[in-house]
Amino acid sequence: MKQVLCLSQAEFEFWLKGLNSRKVNRTARLRVDQLRAHFFGDASAEKKHPEGLAAAAPKVLSRILNWRLQQTEPSERPELSKQITSQFREKNGFEICDAREHQLRAAVASLSTIIYQHDRAKTPSHTPVSQRVDTIIKSIIDARPQRIHLLESDFAALLCGIELEEQYHRSAQHETPSS
Repeated sequence: MKQVLCLSQAEFEFWLKGLNSRKVNRTARLRVDQLRAHFFGDASAEKKHPEGLAAAAPKVLSRILNWRLQQTEPSERPELSKQITSQFREKNGFEICDAREHQLRAAVASLSTIIYQHDRAKTPSHTPVSQRVDTIIKSIIDARPQRIHLLESDFAALLCGIELEEQYHRSAQHETPSS
């Protein structure tokens, strides 16, 4: 079992001041310098390692984008990448490769929202109605251990989904020619 060490802020700041950053690896040194800049207002810490700080954000954003692209057919990946990156550029005013660490949290939120909205806009039209109802039922069942009562949104989605499924089946029966 791991033990957690909790220090008061004063003790932590004392420890941080006394830490010899030359005895840790480069990545840890960057983080120590960031902590020092945050707690002690040492802006020179960020200037010492600008390339390291700048390189982290594009790597994280690229990894998220690549994760989404891997879920797509290889022939559709270039177009999807182009769509998502152009939406990201329009929304944030910079390219993924130009992101800086101080922008990372907002950029991750932005990119994940773009991917979510893109998937949400595309998925329902390709998913059969009955499969969507099955997904709603599965999400309700999977959530049962955590909830005593059924959420109104889940209940409404289930009712709407079943009604849509019935309408779809009725229209499909009317369209099939009788022999």
